[in-house]
Amino acid sequence: MLSPTNLIRSILNKKFWIFDLDGTLTIPVHDFPGIRKQLGVPDGMDILDHVSQQTEKKKKELLETLNSIEVKLADQSKPAEGTMELISTLNKNKVALGVITRNTKENAKVSLEKIGILSSFKENCILGREDAPPKPDPTGIRHLLSIWGVKPIEAVMVGDYLFDLQAGKAAGTSTIHVDYFNNNDWKNLTDIQIKSLKELIMMF
Repeated sequence: MLSPTNLIRSILNKKFWIFDLDGTLTIPVHDFPGIRKQLGVPDGMDILDHVSQQTEKKKKELLETLNSIEVKLADQSKPAEGTMELISTLNKNKVALGVITRNTKENAKVSLEKIGILSSFKENCILGREDAPPKPDPTGIRHLLSIWGVKPIEAVMVGDYLFDLQAGKAAGTSTIHVDYFNNNDWKNLTDIQIKSLKELIMMF
């Protein structure tokens, strides 16, 4: 068994990194209670789960409304602390990068462009909710691993929420939890826990 220090080193040396987007690479701006209210989603229920349970007509209406909200938020995207430095470091280390978001692919590209790192991600390595079942389903991660032709043990999933960690563990990757609010939650799903991407940079 690796010591904590060697475990961290082994994860940081991996050459295939997958990121959540909103709240991980970007400063979180989503008002989820407000979005639930606007879409008529019961308190505490996952928004995309609620949408998926509707009739096709209602589902289309809700997704159009959700997308209109997310388009405005994507245009306001700002990098989270440490994002630029981390992506620069990973680029220098010739790491393959991917994004899996519960947002749309187009909105993800807008966000990545706004924060200045779109060019670091290949088009087919940016997956939105239309490309794979939303996290915590691990299908998106497995798809990226297939594109890269690598085993799960060679990759790491980075995210700020439970679904990111569940998806990573289900797919068999290492996981990094960006715990901005220092909740110390989900330790059983987390290999490295940090308070910001800036803290992660200091570990390299």
